[in-house]
Amino acid sequence: MEQRQLVPQTSEPNLRGALSTLPLSLFLTPKISPDRAAAFRELASSRPRYARIVDVEEGAISVLPDFEHEEISALERRRCRIIGLPFAERLLHDPSSVEKINALPLYDFILPPESSVCHSALPPPVKLRCSVLAKWMGARISDEMNFAKGLLVTVRVSLHPRSKYQEALARNVPIVRPSFLEAAWDSKERVSVEQYALPALSGLAVCFDPRHADIIDQYRWKLAEHGAVMEPLNQAEVVIVKDVFSPLYEDAQKIGILCAPPLWLDRCFQLRRCVPIRGELEVPKIQSIGSTAPGQSLGSFGDAAAFQHVCNGALLGSVLCLLYLPSADDRNYAKQLAWKCGAFTTLDPHDRAITHVLFKAVSKMSVNVSVPVDEDRISFLDISWLESCVRERRRAPEEKHSQQLVNYNPTCDHVHAAILGRNINSTTAPNHSHIPGKASLEARPSDTVSASRVPLADIAPARVHQPPTIGKPMISMPTSEKGVFAGARLGVFIGQSAQEQQREQGLVDKLCAHGATVIRGSPEAIAEAQPAWCVCCDTLEPSLANFQSSLKLATGWWVNACIADGIQHSRASFPHFKPCQGTLPIPEMNGCAIRLAAVGSAQDPAQTFRKRELLGEAVQLMGAKVVDQKATWREITHMVCVVPALVDPKQYEGALKRDKHMVSIKWLFDSFDKGSRQREEVYVVKSPQSVTASPEGQMGTPIAKASNFTVLASYHVFISPCSLASNGKLPCQAEQLGAEVHTWRSAEELQAALAAYGITPCGSSGDNSSSRLAADKDDKDSSTATNVSNVIVLVEKEDVSTTLIAYVNMLAASQRIIFVSPAWLAETFSQRRSLPLEAFAALPVPDAEGQAAKRQRTGEARYAWQSAASKSLTQLSEETRAMALHSKQTHKLSEGLRLADLHREGATPSSTASGR
Repeated sequence: MEQRQLVPQTSEPNLRGALSTLPLSLFLTPKISPDRAAAFRELASSRPRYARIVDVEEGAISVLPDFEHEEISALERRRCRIIGLPFAERLLHDPSSVEKINALPLYDFILPPESSVCHSALPPPVKLRCSVLAKWMGARISDEMNFAKGLLVTVRVSLHPRSKYQEALARNVPIVRPSFLEAAWDSKERVSVEQYALPALSGLAVCFDPRHADIIDQYRWKLAEHGAVMEPLNQAEVVIVKDVFSPLYEDAQKIGILCAPPLWLDRCFQLRRCVPIRGELEVPKIQSIGSTAPGQSLGSFGDAAAFQHVCNGALLGSVLCLLYLPSADDRNYAKQLAWKCGAFTTLDPHDRAITHVLFKAVSKMSVNVSVPVDEDRISFLDISWLESCVRERRRAPEEKHSQQLVNYNPTCDHVHAAILGRNINSTTAPNHSHIPGKASLEARPSDTVSASRVPLADIAPARVHQPPTIGKPMISMPTSEKGVFAGARLGVFIGQSAQEQQREQGLVDKLCAHGATVIRGSPEAIAEAQPAWCVCCDTLEPSLANFQSSLKLATGWWVNACIADGIQHSRASFPHFKPCQGTLPIPEMNGCAIRLAAVGSAQDPAQTFRKRELLGEAVQLMGAKVVDQKATWREITHMVCVVPALVDPKQYEGALKRDKHMVSIKWLFDSFDKGSRQREEVYVVKSPQSVTASPEGQMGTPIAKASNFTVLASYHVFISPCSLASNGKLPCQAEQLGAEVHTWRSAEELQAALAAYGITPCGSSGDNSSSRLAADKDDKDSSTATNVSNVIVLVEKEDVSTTLIAYVNMLAASQRIIFVSPAWLAETFSQRRSLPLEAFAALPVPDAEGQAAKRQRTGEARYAWQSAASKSLTQLSEETRAMALHSKQTHKLSEGLRLADLHREGATPSSTASGR
């Protein structure tokens, strides 16, 4: 038979030897279906010059109907040559196909055999999978972008000029995701490249200037659609800025991050490629041309082109407030001059970076402004000063130009009130001051002169003394969807001192980073917005004194504690969570050395330590000194008992013997709230047994009587002492669900309380069983049985006593179901629906004979052959266990009784104090 030499163009020596001569020896694997195998054998027999079917796998080329990674790997380890059945059929029809083979195993020419596949930025498992699929489908694998026909497989874009992505753009090579190869392999045919093209900005980290909220809102969804991710500056790859004068541009340049204007984003979206940042897509040097029409005159500075030609940086770093220029044309003119000198402009009088405030014409009368008057930092000048800076190409001396006399009086600032959209004169006709350049919404037909054209000096002085109305506050949106303040609206009010103003921005950023929406503005504006809390200074500002009833005032210490602990603390938990009425530190507290005693239970040391730490902060704010347990009695002046019931008797006696002040925590709370040291005699702890802790001493959180849900509306929930000790949140949860909460100390007290709701025993204790059975029968037969479905009693096994069991056994069946475990209330609060009581029964249910069902014995078995020593040890162990259990139950009961007394006084212990 004639032998034909066919040498494929490949670098694999094994492939050259396997396919160098015809006919090819093909071994059909058993996985090929009989029908298809018979058809292939018939085709091969008709072309004996090209292939012949053999029955031995060794030395032949294995033909598979489909490729699986595990099977292919096993065959390759045995040095087998593998092709797919579709390619074998192609080979018999067109023997020249063997010359196009790039590598084996080869399933078929699904991809063009002359094309190359290159990978970039793929994880190792994904890269291996893509390489295997490309080889199976007939393409060539290339590590370099040195081809003109093929494709690049990647998961992210790159702006590096020597990256494979940018080289693929230059060569006009398609860029696809790994799913392209998977789709082609699944369908066993070529698929559309456009359908699996890589998004324009896939995986690119983009940072925006946070002050450009309009740009962020415009591009936020477009970036997500095209695969980009918004990141902070330290994690970004590209920074989007308007011009080179942005502070973010300078920071990015210092750390080597690329910068681009919004135009670059638009171009990437248009071309669906991450194009390089060059040419017209670079950050513009100045924006004056963009806001000025070509050929427009700029007065003595000529047209826009001439103005752009002579730019300088005389005012770099300066921020000019243009709010008090009377018209929009004047502000646009001042913008051109400011940008020409490299200065920033703003219309926000609260911007702490303001260095100059410009006026159109300086008046001899004083003008009310909202910009803090700081002669060392801010200058109030005529616009002629800015014109001089442009002409002289240097910063002109401020003292040589006219300066405006101003008064810091935000409530009487007509210009700022117009910007906020409010009327200064609320008692007269509508004020026509408005945002310059827009018509007043309340202007009468006769009011043809715009208020923006009226000089500030001509405003009627009588209007200055009118009470202001509420303006629109500034709102800062949250930068995170998670955090302790997620979904909360918080107001921020900081005093007028420079130190307090420096804290404002950091506080706002911190709140926004933890999910809060921050409202800033005047007290009137914040009160109108109705935030959940208003954060202010440590001391109560006079301007906030009238808003204590409408605003829940909190301090920065409260914010820090909430963030550190991950919960929203009650403002009554610690004294310094609310602002002080007086001044801090309190002069009378100087010289006081306070030791905090009986802070909490030893069973929860972490919460006790945290509570001690927060109380120590309050003591130091008041000007006193905190001493620890190592301090001697000579160094201590006050012993402050947080939980007087937990005071060590020896410590109490030592304080009395040395004439030290032994006071409750309420002394510390009242001293802080009133801003003065209170008399210690009023707060003396008489003895550890007789003193009941005050609500402040237990870090109490008053329960809001207004419930958020009505799941348990009209319910009466009775909570036992042990239930309250196990979970201090139960009263709060019940009242939030709309129920009325009661506490009880003994079975007799509970019996008397339930009698008021119609729950009474049906007989005396002498005939317990017969009375109960008769009551059950009457309960079933009578349609007028007492309805007790709205009364619930929460009890635990520690509350069960002989008296309580006897009382329950005398109740009817419909009345006994009201005794449930505390888990019923916890689950009801969690699911926001009333759960069936039968599933949470707390007491054993008596049988028909009146006896409780016997519990199966679960204790260890005793054996007669145990030695005396073993029996003695076992007995001792059981007694010790019983004593420990009894001690724990006693402590739990006493704790529950104490908390029940607190609830009756109108306070509920917080979860940090009572939850164990």
